[in-house]
Amino acid sequence: MTAHFKRYHESNIMNKQLASLYEKTLLKVNFHGIDETHISPPLLLSTTAKWVNSNKRILVIGQETLGWEWGKIRNLSDFKELKAISSMIENYERFSFGENYRHKSSPFWKAFRLVRTSLSGSENTGFESNVLWTNLFRSSYDGGSFLKKANLAIANEFITNTSSVLIQEIALLQPTEVIFFTGPNYDKYIKKTFQQVTFKPLNENTPLRELAKIEIPSFNASCYRTYHPNYLQRSKKFGYINTIINDIK
Repeated sequence: MTAHFKRYHESNIMNKQLASLYEKTLLKVNFHGIDETHISPPLLLSTTAKWVNSNKRILVIGQETLGWEWGKIRNLSDFKELKAISSMIENYERFSFGENYRHKSSPFWKAFRLVRTSLSGSENTGFESNVLWTNLFRSSYDGGSFLKKANLAIANEFITNTSSVLIQEIALLQPTEVIFFTGPNYDKYIKKTFQQVTFKPLNENTPLRELAKIEIPSFNASCYRTYHPNYLQRSKKFGYINTIINDIK
């Protein structure tokens, strides 16, 4: 077995494990008192040989998925009825980390590409990547934010019923670093997801609210949290991303 084929085989095994995870969890999830037609299909991950073969594997976690419908799969109810795991994984691959997205020049994808280029050792485009992306809220609500279009009870219900998926994804993917582009207003959902979480300053010069290192006892990965890149760009603090990159290097 060649080294290339071995890495491809290992990534294929990992993707089968992810698909099995989604089948056991997201196809069976039930949200009490929530109409699932308001919830978009979930963001499902896929990985490649480059991820498996890299010494640095960085998982970027955003706030939430703002619309993630694909074809006939318009909402969570459709997703469960059609058992559309393979379709939503294909959607993730086709999306190719914002390259095939009309807002690919948005601050979030600009930040993602900065991390990817800085920590891959070369210009890194296409789906083969040692940097992956997911969101704390893997679905949208009525095409927008759970925090803005739903209410606190619905947001808490969603996180409570999906947090185990993110935890198990991280256990399978084994990232070396995790970057939360979620901002301090989502810290409570990070705590709700991972339970034992400690936020500590990354350095003495930056307030904890703006830039933090997160200690999660169950993870081997180094974890960071800063503002969403939209706010970083508006507030002229985009340099925080380079601070995180330099700490990872």
